Amino acid sequence: MKETKFYQLLVVVLVVLNIGIISFFVLNRRTPNSDKRGMNSIRLLDKRLNLTTVQKQKIGNLRQAHFAEIKDLQSQIMLNKRRLYRQMKQDQVADESIDSITNKLGNLHYQLEKSNFIHFREIRKQLTQAQVAKYDKLLLRIFQRRSGPPDRRRQHHFPE
Repeated sequence: MKETKFYQLLVVVLVVLNIGIISFFVLNRRTPNSDKRGMNSIRLLDKRLNLTTVQKQKIGNLRQAHFAEIKDLQSQIMLNKRRLYRQMKQDQVADESIDSITNKLGNLHYQLEKSNFIHFREIRKQLTQAQVAKYDKLLLRIFQRRSGPPDRRRQHHFPE
């Protein structure tokens, strides 16, 4: 009798745990929300540059327009990368085919980088002279982190 009650209690506890875990994953799923996209960046700029309410609004509008503009470019980049790497399945691939796709990718990346540059320049135009100096330093630091060598903590060591 005691053993049956123990198993019943165990089943109840396990069911409650499963419901809790499923609820955690379902309720904490991030839903894409275009209104919130880039808000962390705006908060960072606000924290470092002490933006005015008008500046935050203008920069938010610039970001929203920029993300809408580059969305198609990013999709085209992914599509062309898939096309390129699908060719690895083939035993024989013409160099012209690889050149064509990589040239297309290069052009798309060029457009993306140019759009990003224009976007950052437009943000810069919204700032005061005092904010511009801080903004330039912040951008330089961000780009150095993204494009520089990985720090020692993240380096992978492979045997030679």
